[in-house]
Amino acid sequence: MIKIKIPVIILLFTFNLCGSVLLSQSSKEENIIYILNQTISKEILKSTLDRQLKSQDEMPPEILQMVIDLVLEEIDIEDYRENLVPVYNKYFSEEEMATMSAFYQSEIGAKYAATQTGIDLRTFEILYNYVNEDLHEIIEKGRQAHKLADEIDTALNIASDLLLNQDFSGAMKQMEWIEEKYLPESDAKYYTVRHESLILQVERIKYELNLALGNYEEAISNLDSMLVIYPVCLPCYEALASTKMKVYDYQGVILALTMAIVMNEDRRPVYYADRGLAKDLMGDYEGAKADYDSTLAIIHNDEYAKYMTIIGRNKYLAGQYEKCIEYSDKAIARAPVIGTPGYNKALSHLRLGNIDLAIELYQKHKELSASSPYAELYISDAITDLKELIAADIQAKPAKQILMEVFGLSESEINE
Repeated sequence: MIKIKIPVIILLFTFNLCGSVLLSQSSKEENIIYILNQTISKEILKSTLDRQLKSQDEMPPEILQMVIDLVLEEIDIEDYRENLVPVYNKYFSEEEMATMSAFYQSEIGAKYAATQTGIDLRTFEILYNYVNEDLHEIIEKGRQAHKLADEIDTALNIASDLLLNQDFSGAMKQMEWIEEKYLPESDAKYYTVRHESLILQVERIKYELNLALGNYEEAISNLDSMLVIYPVCLPCYEALASTKMKVYDYQGVILALTMAIVMNEDRRPVYYADRGLAKDLMGDYEGAKADYDSTLAIIHNDEYAKYMTIIGRNKYLAGQYEKCIEYSDKAIARAPVIGTPGYNKALSHLRLGNIDLAIELYQKHKELSASSPYAELYISDAITDLKELIAADIQAKPAKQILMEVFGLSESEINE
């Protein structure tokens, strides 16, 4: 501690110098030496050390005095002055040194040299005392803030686990506890970075909880709060697009996906396709086609069937069943073992009233995709689509027939 503070204080009172309009006729180096002789002496150093070291309450007085004596004994004052000459040479011109020399030869200059060390030290002591009064309180607040942050972090992990287990009531209780205990903004300064991280985690859990409970507007609000803190959060924009689709805010979907397109080049084909769906649902068919064309323009050849399937499905969701069939056929031609485009095609024919053809296509594509490792997944999705038709009372009778005859479901399984 002593080795650090002595040089700082000495430099403080040797560099805080004023100027004057008087000029000395001496050389620059002579003026520097004169000033150093006026401002640096063993007596001044002793006074400085004495005042400074006595502020170290943890050291006994006899040890302090011994330290002062040893330091003064070790310092070669002439050598110390000589080492400071190049410093002054670097920072001050010859005219400036002459001005300072003249100043120190004046009555006020002599008084300044005699008192400046004490003034500087007293200034330091006042500042130290001022800070020290609040230091313990600041440290304690910081500790309490981090302790509570740890508790909140634990509660967030518990809430996340409860959400995974679909214990929404338990997750809600954890979030209510967090809302009750959360530190006010005024205390955030004690752990600013962690404060923002915790807010992100809180909003993420609240988003997942609201999404699971079907509170889509609240979920969107949670995502907006996250984006205020972390405006380049790509998963936030993806989630925002998905959630806005649930409330039929297609313009909001387009805006969120436009941000995602800018931020992530690798997933642009998906974003363009999803944005195309939003435009289709808005009735902007030209805009949708432009986005689908953008998707197809940047995909690799081995991804052709995948994206034809995605676009075909989007056309189905937009109620464009003929277009769904058109894109699905292109996917089937490239990869007939993929069950999804075949089932989408069959579903579109069912919506168009082509019942016999739809039944035939479901059976055909179930057989074609049987060798795929994803065959069960394809079937699961197809069953979900047919059950949704039954629930909406759209082609319910043929949909039920397909579930029973093609996929082997019982009456009770259909009604699950």
